[in-house]
Amino acid sequence: MKKAVKIIFITGLVFGIIITAAIATVPLWFPLEKVKEIVVEKAQEMTGRRVVVGDLKFNIFRGIELHNVAIGENPAYKTDRAFIKDELIVLRYNLFALFAKKLVIHDFSLVKPRIIIMKEKDRRFNFSDIVENLQKPEKQKNLPAKKAPKQNDNDKEAAFDIIITSISVKGGELRYVDRSKEKIQDILIENFNFSMEDVILSAVKPIGISADCVI
Repeated sequence: MKKAVKIIFITGLVFGIIITAAIATVPLWFPLEKVKEIVVEKAQEMTGRRVVVGDLKFNIFRGIELHNVAIGENPAYKTDRAFIKDELIVLRYNLFALFAKKLVIHDFSLVKPRIIIMKEKDRRFNFSDIVENLQKPEKQKNLPAKKAPKQNDNDKEAAFDIIITSISVKGGELRYVDRSKEKIQDILIENFNFSMEDVILSAVKPIGISADCVI
């Protein structure tokens, strides 16, 4: 049980980091549709999966909101089901840190994420291909599109260093299915709420962690 929860948590965290890393490569002065397009292309490049962002809202003072975000399931499953989908991703950042080319996020929230983790008989997970794609050199990334998105010098210069100090999950639904055992294990975690604060200060101050859910 603990292992399943740990796998789901790490997967959700990696999902958030992928989206954040994609945003960190975008010049924030671009039109919103262009920003959304670049974020989707970068996330697809990193995962090798189809990525959808329903809407993107940006306020230089309040932060960034991504609505109805989804990463498609492993193509091997031949399904339209989403591997991960999130009703809302919120990133509140330190405005002044942007001038030093740093994206310091003091509030990173996943609102109502839905995550499905599958472990097959060969002990591979339905996210194993994403891990392998992230480990590949840049030129060998598997893209769902026919052509890899072109990256010019301006895009490279736009990249920020990323620092996340607070993470939270609100109203999550997480499912873990283990088919590697003789008896299939199917765990559903509902109303999952999680928060981790003062991450960057952990060397001098205890990290604050709280969580609750229904299993």
